[in-house]
Amino acid sequence: MTINKFEYNWEDNVILVNIEDIDNEDKIYIYNIKTSGNENNYLDITDLVDENEGVDIEIESRNLKEKFFNSAYILKAISDNKSTYKSILVIPKYEKCALNKLANLSTCSDCLEELSIPAINIFNIIEALKISLDLGYFNEAFSFINTLDKVCEGDCRDCGNYKL
Repeated sequence: MTINKFEYNWEDNVILVNIEDIDNEDKIYIYNIKTSGNENNYLDITDLVDENEGVDIEIESRNLKEKFFNSAYILKAISDNKSTYKSILVIPKYEKCALNKLANLSTCSDCLEELSIPAINIFNIIEALKISLDLGYFNEAFSFINTLDKVCEGDCRDCGNYKL
């Protein structure tokens, strides 16, 4: 099995998948990293890929039972009892949260010292999320996504005067 493409298309708001050389025993799944422990939430695209081998397949957020894409998404391909993983990161909500943090900063140096730490932390968490996915550390990536959810939804109250 050859995975030619697993990427997010911002313009069309779809995940594109292109796979070739599929055998009858191969299995292909896509899932949101938040549901990685529950295989019932995996989207089995094996038949779809088999019917369209070598062609770009579009996966919409509703196919994954989501209103919109905002997470890390994993492609799990099983061939010859060996699993291969690919990941993509679609996090506009968290990126907007980080940008809002920076936009709210004042140019006053006193304010920058006090208020820039949460903004820097969000950018560091996003960077750590990217690194963990690149290295295949999906448990760590899951943890970073949960942290971003808390920080960007205002549920993180143990770090001073948090404002979104």
